[in-house]
Amino acid sequence: MKIKLGNKTFEISKEDLEKDEVTLEFDGTLRTQEEEATFIENHKKDARTEGAEKALRLKADELGLEVKGSKRDIDSVFKAYEAKILADAKIEPTEKLKKIQATLEEKETALQNALSKVSEKDNEFNSFKRNMKLDKFLDSSIPEKTLLPREDMKLILKNKLNFDFDDNDNILPLDAQGNVIKDATTANPQSAKFIVENFFKDNQQYLKPVEGGSGGGDSTKKGSKQSMDDFIASQQSKGNGINSDEFKADLAAAIEAGTVEVE
Repeated sequence: MKIKLGNKTFEISKEDLEKDEVTLEFDGTLRTQEEEATFIENHKKDARTEGAEKALRLKADELGLEVKGSKRDIDSVFKAYEAKILADAKIEPTEKLKKIQATLEEKETALQNALSKVSEKDNEFNSFKRNMKLDKFLDSSIPEKTLLPREDMKLILKNKLNFDFDDNDNILPLDAQGNVIKDATTANPQSAKFIVENFFKDNQQYLKPVEGGSGGGDSTKKGSKQSMDDFIASQQSKGNGINSDEFKADLAAAIEAGTVEVE
């Protein structure tokens, strides 16, 4: 005879049934239907918990987290992750800042080099333009009848006289000390053309002699006579102040030679 209890089946003989007590033996646990359902549900929970813990262990290892203790539940993993973020935050921004600073310094250096080259080229161009302007001015200011070729006279003028430019690129005459020569009456900068003209008045040796009959020497001397203003300007171009000994000596010599007009 077979007897079924739950999901288990037992074989019982007729003799055992006639006994007052029958013992059924088997390996396992006999549960009611309700107990079986509870048992299965609990196993599912255990399985889920075990699977989650395994996943946490794998993720913790992947992130290189140092989880304190042997237990790796969600709380311990989160705490370890938080600790790692805080630790990285203290190092990574500093390293990034260093890299950014280094990059900025490189760009700043490159920019300064570029600006320096632009400024250098700009200065070279301005110097070239000013030299061209000075050459053109001197070329137009040299008298027609000079003993030396015009190009040679320009070299002499550049050697004997000093010039500079103002902010508007106007040519300014300078004395030997590098000061702007100014008009004695107005104190305005003296014109460069006036200084060049006085140079040739004071240095007749660069001009061809005047052609003529006898007495030509006297007429040349007479024609080279300067006004007092012109004489003062010519002295200033040499760097001789009005009260200097050189100025007084040259003035005395000019008056004696009759080359300066004295009213």
